[in-house]
Amino acid sequence: MKGGFVRQIVAGTKTPESQKDLPLSTELVEMLARWKQGTQFGEPADWIFASPVRRGTLPWSYPRVLKVFTKAAAVAQVGHIRPHVLRHTYRAWLSDSGAPLELQRKLMRHTSITMTMQYGDHETDRELADLNARVARTASGSRSGWQGG
Repeated sequence: MKGGFVRQIVAGTKTPESQKDLPLSTELVEMLARWKQGTQFGEPADWIFASPVRRGTLPWSYPRVLKVFTKAAAVAQVGHIRPHVLRHTYRAWLSDSGAPLELQRKLMRHTSITMTMQYGDHETDRELADLNARVARTASGSRSGWQGG
């Protein structure tokens, strides 16, 4: 099925970019398959994260996801966060992995780089620390390690 869902309504996506196939790693596909096999809703037509209320015919509702997410955040003592933070985390991990911004845009399903950039700075803390270390080495007279970048 191509499309998306919001509040238990399955419909088309907001943009053509969101409708494109998203390639998944073999490891992720296998992990999701194991998850589905271990649930009570393992039929091919059932959703992977299926609603027990809707007996697999729809995914979990947002209020249910929010409730579970909020409880997990409280147990982890990370404060008040929402599930949308996972998109920001994914963007940060893409950036940390060195993924070019255009590929990050595609994986985030954005139509523009501008939207992707709204999900945080392109530079990661590690990159900024590395750049500062290079400047410090240059200032101290040791130019080794500066390759530009």
